[in-house]
Amino acid sequence: MFRMCLIALFGLVGCGEAPEETCDPGPCDEETGLEETGLGEVVGDSERGADVFSGTCSGCHGYDGSGGSAPGLMYAISGNSDEELEAIILEGSGGMPAQNLSAQEVADVIAYLRETYGEHNEGGHR
Repeated sequence: MFRMCLIALFGLVGCGEAPEETCDPGPCDEETGLEETGLGEVVGDSERGADVFSGTCSGCHGYDGSGGSAPGLMYAISGNSDEELEAIILEGSGGMPAQNLSAQEVADVIAYLRETYGEHNEGGHR
């Protein structure tokens, strides 16, 4: 009986399959399993970003980003790089508190902001 258990145990150990990856064909973020860009950043989705904006940002920046208790975003977005926006979101800036968002949520909201208010414009405002 003991011998049969050992054979069964070793048989199972040798037949295991490799873990299935969730990202194909590009590299994955090991922690989240989400697809990464070539720069190692999580790929943002503007539709999910609209939901994040609505639930997290619109209370202060206005439902359309025109402002409220916080400044409007029309010109602020194009005047900052994605890295700067990420730092502002995660660390806060001025009167804005740091936001407790995942890397995916930050990437999503930045994708939404870019789609809505424009790409980074080195000179500032568009």
